[in-house]
Amino acid sequence: MSHPRDTVRFLTPLVLIVCWALVSSAVYAHEPESIDEREQHDSGWDIYLDNDAFSLLPLDQDYTGGLAVTHYGKRVKDYPFRLEFLRNKIDEWSGSNWRYRSKKVFKLHSFGYGYTGFTPKDISVSTPIYDDRPYASLVYIANTQQVVAYEENQVFQSTFMVGLLGLGVAEFFQNSIHSALGQGTANGWQNQISNGGEPTFRYTLARQVTHKKHYVKNGIDYELKSTGDISIGYITDVSLGLGTRFGDIRSPWWSFNPHQFDYSNMGIPTFRTGRSTQFQELFFWGGVDLRYRLYNALLQGQFRESAVTYNASEVNHWIAEAWLGVTKRFESGYKFSFVLRASTAELNVGEARNPVWGGIIFGRSF
Repeated sequence: MSHPRDTVRFLTPLVLIVCWALVSSAVYAHEPESIDEREQHDSGWDIYLDNDAFSLLPLDQDYTGGLAVTHYGKRVKDYPFRLEFLRNKIDEWSGSNWRYRSKKVFKLHSFGYGYTGFTPKDISVSTPIYDDRPYASLVYIANTQQVVAYEENQVFQSTFMVGLLGLGVAEFFQNSIHSALGQGTANGWQNQISNGGEPTFRYTLARQVTHKKHYVKNGIDYELKSTGDISIGYITDVSLGLGTRFGDIRSPWWSFNPHQFDYSNMGIPTFRTGRSTQFQELFFWGGVDLRYRLYNALLQGQFRESAVTYNASEVNHWIAEAWLGVTKRFESGYKFSFVLRASTAELNVGEARNPVWGGIIFGRSF
């Protein structure tokens, strides 16, 4: 198998060129002052729990689970690790700020941390499995800025994530849960990608356009959106998608971006409009996404040697994804969501499986 380092060396300049082309603009006008008073110092939090057990199918494979905690508001700009500073610098270097210069905007911020874990189908054996996806895990922190061009129904988003591959966090959580439930132990975690730990990163630019929104006092509200994003790092890809939500909607159109979860909640800033947040809502949401994935370290490995990796010809570069969820918000600001997500197979060797998993989101907006 070819070493993923060669793939990264080839892909990095290509992705940078594509990224520059997508986010650059011929407009160099001075950026108007952001309406930062729309964002509170502390505007909320979310706890996001993913697990294939939530899919209602007897699964313990592929994307086996993850946990993320996200904080929202101006306060995250002062958090340690200087991720806000680094993300701003990368935004300036990439030219992504040009996307919304000359537009009337306001900005929102979030900071998230969590982990994700992946396993093959047979977790009972301790030896490497060469015809199924490898064990893999990621522990990460992420900073996100969302720029809302409210007069043009557009949202521009940038996320910078840093993390470590190959730690024992996912193994600990998986086997602790299995022990509590009386299930079998996952014995092959010593074969995971970058076992022992290896630093990694991901930088993502996204754009959402709301094409249609319809709100009525008594009846069904709905929104129709298109999305696009580009990422470089441990996952390097580009995607386009369509999403909708419908039901009793009271939150702003720009406050809901579920297409950005992608195996882990990157921290989608919650809303603040200056009006009372004491309202209820109940809505359904869904969408589809077509993604061209150039590189995935969770399958192909990174620079450190791993027991099982796959080269570029053994992974599927075209990935289709779909999701369907429901959200209930209470007057207190607490909210609860449940979502089912699925994607097409990521490997084209061995048993080709379409991963299916569920997610539970519990949080509060202030």
